[in-house]
Amino acid sequence: MSNRLICGRPKVPGNATSRTPGILSTTALMWLCSPPALTTDIYSIEVARQGAAYTVTVDAIVAGTSDQIVRVLTDYERWPILNDSIIESTAVHDPDSGTDTVRSTTNVCILVFCRVIKQTQTIEKIDDATIVARTIPNDSDFSDGVIFWKIESSGTGSNSRVRVEARLTPAFWIPPIIGPYAVQHVLERESKKTLAALERYANSAVHVK
Repeated sequence: MSNRLICGRPKVPGNATSRTPGILSTTALMWLCSPPALTTDIYSIEVARQGAAYTVTVDAIVAGTSDQIVRVLTDYERWPILNDSIIESTAVHDPDSGTDTVRSTTNVCILVFCRVIKQTQTIEKIDDATIVARTIPNDSDFSDGVIFWKIESSGTGSNSRVRVEARLTPAFWIPPIIGPYAVQHVLERESKKTLAALERYANSAVHVK
């Protein structure tokens, strides 16, 4: 069974060239509210359910160079600045493999259902434009999860094309009163919130590594 929610405007060929959680995220199920104002130019946000898994795809133009955006995304211990629902995050770097192990704790509320969700991911920077995050099920509240971020210059000014493909499978019980549409709506909203914060901090004087 697949339920789908599509938001944003259709892609317009030629407006941008072609790369994000991710941190959707950061990477967990989030909460219901009206969407925040954005200066980002969102081509599309699509959220779908396939069985127990939820998928999120994002295509947007964000103000900021690709280097600035990648720098914010990989400042793992400051992930809470990207989404106020993230309580904390810690990272350990493995110089031999070039990967980082990131543990995050998120406070999630959907309608009246709230839960603290923990997730551990191995995150690899494939190249200057690509980041891949994979969930470690044995140390997470997800039985499966993978997020691909692709961030490249849009070809216009200092803007960047940000594309995300994420799949998450919750390993915890979701009350039946919370339907798939509510979860999808929340994921779409939180994707917008994260994009807005990503743009804000990429262009701020706040120091990130």
